[in-house]
Amino acid sequence: MGALGVSKLNCSRLLKTVFILVCIATFSAAVFAPKVEGYGDFVATIFLVSLALLALTYCLYAFNKGEIEVKGFVSKRSELPGYYWFGMLIYLSFSVAILSIIFVQLE
Repeated sequence: MGALGVSKLNCSRLLKTVFILVCIATFSAAVFAPKVEGYGDFVATIFLVSLALLALTYCLYAFNKGEIEVKGFVSKRSELPGYYWFGMLIYLSFSVAILSIIFVQLE
């Protein structure tokens, strides 16, 4: 029981840490990037990459915890596996789509 509590605590801490890093990265890009042409695109790219990484981290957190929350509804893997995996599919497809669009535009 103790090891399970530590595992949940570490995942929760990881999710909060990634969220804080997303906020810091976006704020730093907005404040410290030079105000030249393409500045808005740079900040938007930083924000979208950070958002996609946050969604991926949430997927790892939800997988480890065994439950996922989508639009206020919590689905547990043990009780409603169909809804749980559908929620995972939503978050994973969002993350992959955003990262794919950004990397295609960078080329």
